[in-house]
Amino acid sequence: MKIIPYFSVGDFKLKDNFQEILSRYPNSKEGSTSVLGKRNKTLYLPAYDIHIVFSDIGGNEIESIEIFKGDVFFDELNMLNSTFLEIKEKISKEDLGLIADKEGFTSPKFGFGIYFKSLSKKSKPTSVIVFNSVYLKNVVPSPDDIIKYYLGNKKQ
Repeated sequence: MKIIPYFSVGDFKLKDNFQEILSRYPNSKEGSTSVLGKRNKTLYLPAYDIHIVFSDIGGNEIESIEIFKGDVFFDELNMLNSTFLEIKEKISKEDLGLIADKEGFTSPKFGFGIYFKSLSKKSKPTSVIVFNSVYLKNVVPSPDDIIKYYLGNKKQ
């Protein structure tokens, strides 16, 4: 599968909706996830070890696709079969805004994240997540969002 930033990975277009994916992959497992009261429809494709999260509970479009096995290419780099060092050297040269943390790194410029069990030079990724243009804004709620969720919009 080839990543085209903010557009697609393999034959999954980020504008595809739940029904389109389900019709192409009828053996998928339906589910949902919830963060601070916002519910999102999900699909898991067991034959491909892919987890898809949609932008809302109606499944209007793909928010993210996490891939756990197979070939996932960015340019010529097969990310699931490359080491931490190989991936980081390539991506950090092209995305100066790369976000690193204890689990891996995220490329806002290219719309994907890569996760590892450990960040040693020779570690290979456990997964690659490809996301839409609003994903990073939704991943970590702001302190105001958390307060509003738990306390409501009441003024003190």
